[in-house]
Amino acid sequence: MNVGRFRTTGAELSGSLFVKQFKFTTGVTYTGRDQGITDESGINAFAFYPEWQLNITKSWREQGFTLALFHKYQGELPGFALNGEEVVPTLIESYSITDFTATKNLLKKRLNVSVGIKNIFNVMRVSVVGAGGGAHSAGSRSAPVGMGRMAFLRLNYKIAPSKNKD
Repeated sequence: MNVGRFRTTGAELSGSLFVKQFKFTTGVTYTGRDQGITDESGINAFAFYPEWQLNITKSWREQGFTLALFHKYQGELPGFALNGEEVVPTLIESYSITDFTATKNLLKKRLNVSVGIKNIFNVMRVSVVGAGGGAHSAGSRSAPVGMGRMAFLRLNYKIAPSKNKD
């Protein structure tokens, strides 16, 4: 088996809607990946999985304040693992990641301060169905998908004043 040859194919559809001070952006992708496993293994050449994203942003332009919510759904991810000499199909369970950010512009938009939480629901590992337990197989029957919940503070300072009026 050669995992060095990695190909993908798929489709993406996305769009945005602006309603007063709100911006809604959503998108869906359907991706297939082929990691060079031959048809003799019994695994389809391309294993497809869905993803869905939603961003909701509320802006108070005059006050220079923005709230943003980001949500991503990762569908079940088919794959493979070695169980001894045998290639076995696996399935990583679906999961969702949600982030929140508040941003304030200060000093005539020269200072941008953002605070937020990434991975609000603290998703770190998901189950892998069909994984074996050998030393070089899929192992622990779970896969890491995130670093856990994180709070952050970001400061951006523009040395040159903004020429933008909005």
